[in-house]
Amino acid sequence: MTYQITVVVYILLSYVAIVNIVTTYRLIFCDIYEVSQKLLQLLLIWLLPLIGSVIVASVLNTEPVKLSEKASRYSLLLKWLLLPLFIAIESDIDDDSGDINQGYAH
Repeated sequence: MTYQITVVVYILLSYVAIVNIVTTYRLIFCDIYEVSQKLLQLLLIWLLPLIGSVIVASVLNTEPVKLSEKASRYSLLLKWLLLPLFIAIESDIDDDSGDINQGYAH
């Protein structure tokens, strides 16, 4: 029983660490904030681990990650994979039920 609890705790801590790392990476390479704003947001991320990351990620999602043409073919899959990391993505192809030849030269 305690082994199972330990495994669950490690999984949750790993998830929080991954969310913090991904949010920190996105914040560092974001061009819309000044250095002082980024430092305050980094403090928020690491002092309030999951809550700070959710707040900063929601602000970063005002400009969603744009997919390349090649990656936009998998937009639905990527949206589901990146959802737990609080990353919004934007794709030129919003309708996944389009033409099978969409994106290929004719």
